[in-house]
Amino acid sequence: MKTKQPKTIALELSSQCGLNCSYCDRQNWDADVRRNRPHMDLGLFGQLVDEISEMMPQPQISLSFEGESTLHPEFIYMLEYLNEKKIRPWITIRAKQAGKPELDALIQRCSAVSVSMEL
Repeated sequence: MKTKQPKTIALELSSQCGLNCSYCDRQNWDADVRRNRPHMDLGLFGQLVDEISEMMPQPQISLSFEGESTLHPEFIYMLEYLNEKKIRPWITIRAKQAGKPELDALIQRCSAVSVSMEL
């Protein structure tokens, strides 16, 4: 029997976000839910991407969950690493929080970008 694999894998690069969007699950977090680390360890990211690449010929990776991935200090490097593995992730960002270098990297290396415009 063939093992089924997920179609998409979501990685939370950062649990930080400077916004308080009314629809976001972060609004329901309490002290027991908050992450111990604000950002995914770079070594863990590389290990996960390597393992995903070995398991799946054309993985679909989302860099979105409950934090703002563009706030990770190594965000651009992470996109470059995915690009080396020929993976074009999709991502949801909050436009107000991404700087020009991050936006340029998104345009060059992501297959899809959705933007939250909550003010």
